[in-house]
Amino acid sequence: MFRKKDQYAKKNRNNTFKYYTKPNFPPLHKRKDKYSLFKAKVQKLINMFKI
Repeated sequence: MFRKKDQYAKKNRNNTFKYYTKPNFPPLHKRKDKYSLFKAKVQKLINMFKI
């Protein structure tokens, strides 16, 4: 099922390897943070009702 892990190995600063299995796990900064989006929506609603 999975390809060889070494294909996705990336070197860190201290020469240890980080393994990624197939790119269905995008790096954190690219991942859409559902929780923060949800919080933003809730904040908007609250602000609407405050006025």
